[in-house]
Amino acid sequence: MDIILWELKKIWKSRAVIVMVIFFVLYFVPFMLVDKIVWYPLHETNAMLIEMRTEITRRYGETVSLDEFQEYIIGKRDELAVLEQTESVVFALGHLDWWHEILVGYHLAAEFINEHGDVFEPSQVTEFAQAKRRELASPELYEAINAYSFDFFFSADRIIWMYNHKLEWFEEDPNGFLEAFEVGEFTFLPLETLDNFIAYMRNLAQLTAFTTLILFLPLITSDKLRQMRLLQYSGAIGRRLLGKQFTAMLLSSIILTSLLVLICGGMFAINNTHVFWRSSVESFLNSFVPYFPITYGQYVLAMVGMVYLLGLGVTTIAFLLSRFCSNYIALAAGGIGVGVVVSRLCTRVVFDNPLMLWAAREWYDGRNYSPYEPLMCIGLLVVGLIVGTIVIRQERKLDTF
Repeated sequence: MDIILWELKKIWKSRAVIVMVIFFVLYFVPFMLVDKIVWYPLHETNAMLIEMRTEITRRYGETVSLDEFQEYIIGKRDELAVLEQTESVVFALGHLDWWHEILVGYHLAAEFINEHGDVFEPSQVTEFAQAKRRELASPELYEAINAYSFDFFFSADRIIWMYNHKLEWFEEDPNGFLEAFEVGEFTFLPLETLDNFIAYMRNLAQLTAFTTLILFLPLITSDKLRQMRLLQYSGAIGRRLLGKQFTAMLLSSIILTSLLVLICGGMFAINNTHVFWRSSVESFLNSFVPYFPITYGQYVLAMVGMVYLLGLGVTTIAFLLSRFCSNYIALAAGGIGVGVVVSRLCTRVVFDNPLMLWAAREWYDGRNYSPYEPLMCIGLLVVGLIVGTIVIRQERKLDTF
């Protein structure tokens, strides 16, 4: 244990910490602070829509019923009506109408399906929609729902389509979207918020990988260059030193990732997305339907867990590079190569799609998405641990170094 503590001190008292901090500032400020926090959302119209969704969620909670939304929309339309009719205000008013039409459509479809069951005629759909049309459209909002919305959301084809998709797509999620569909309560989590978060996590994953390489690569190679190897391996305890160094690197990786998560997570909280912490990611305006219920907060924790796995996996690579590189030039070349590969993996594969994590299906194309992202992170760590353990065992039997 004393040796591990000594190696931990070597890691955190090295000059690599200074280089790591400088890199953190140079990377975090332009790519994360400015791009994902200060400039979020990027457009004024998106800002107003996200603000309204945040306001709805803060006022009514993680799920919103049709009656609650109609209460909100009445007040919001009055509030926006007195403002100058700029592009953003007109855009917001249009989206309030659109959201209302979609919610009314879902409400009618769910009620019709619950009343009529498995067998029904198209004429029944038409009669039902006409009877419910004025009942569900608040007089303060519309004389009646506009003709396009009626034809699109309340037609027989639309009701039948929703019924078929209820059976085919939602049956594997009895406690998630299916329940919301039946009771007419939905979440307003913006897809823009989810997209911005995954982009931020992609940057955090890259930052974790690069800082991990900067901090850990010099550890073992520096011992070689200081001619410490022969002294270390002159006794049985010294021959076990490589395993102690590996353990210290893994512990330091957890510490490093925790620091990055706390700092970056604290800064990300500035944009108030914590309001959606308990909201389901199955927002009624998003196109993905997960196989099992998951909230925004659970998704955040799952993505943080993936960052920890990635950090530990990259640590095993840094350990192997540091062991087999005999000078700093080779070490720098290897580190740059690994950094580029890992960065591309974070961008194109591991953190590519915000919805891959829970194996989602797309409504409009029916494609299946397997959760390969966490599996890749786990696989990288497992392979690294196995190879690292083999190298440590073989090291004890070597005669020359």
